[in-house]
Amino acid sequence: MVDFRRLGLPQQYTSIRDEHLACEGGGPFDISHMGRVGGRGTGALAYLQNLFDERPRLARRWSRIYSLMCNDVGGVIDDLVVYRETDDRFIVS
Repeated sequence: MVDFRRLGLPQQYTSIRDEHLACEGGGPFDISHMGRVGGRGTGALAYLQNLFDERPRLARRWSRIYSLMCNDVGGVIDDLVVYRETDDRFIVS
C-alpha cells in the first residue's frame, strides 16, 4: 500500500483473489491514468450500444455507467466507463 491523498492505494496485490477480498465491499479506483476516446454524432449511441453490455442509453446527460466491452460472441474485452455528456456526445475511458 502507498499513500495517495491520505488514502491507502494498493500498488500490487499478491494475487487476484487477495485483490478481490480487499475490495469485496467496494473500493476507490483512480481512472485518471486511463485513456479516453470521444464519440459524437447521430450514430454515436447506436455504435456504443453494440459494444457494451450495459446500455449507454440508460445514462442520463452528464452521468456515466460502468460497463463491459464485449467481443462479437459475448466475451469480455475490457471494463470501461461510458460518460454521456449530451444526447449524442460520449466519452469512453
